[in-house]
Amino acid sequence: MKNMRKFLSLGLVSAMTFALAIPAAADEPVKMTLALRGGTYGEVIKQCLPAFEEENNCKIDVLDLEFDDLH
Repeated sequence: MKNMRKFLSLGLVSAMTFALAIPAAADEPVKMTLALRGGTYGEVIKQCLPAFEEENNCKIDVLDLEFDDLH
């Protein structure tokens, strides 16, 4: 389970990095949606998003899902 979390986190970071690398208008933020498992895991990521959005000129919408709904 721990390796799965690391793999999922790596995948999310890779997807976000790739999306931000795609050229976009400087004034227009890149829009992304993250599907996160609800609970503590999702809450920690959501707390980090404002700083990430500001640093990377992006807007991230979060979908809080139950563990079973992610499959």
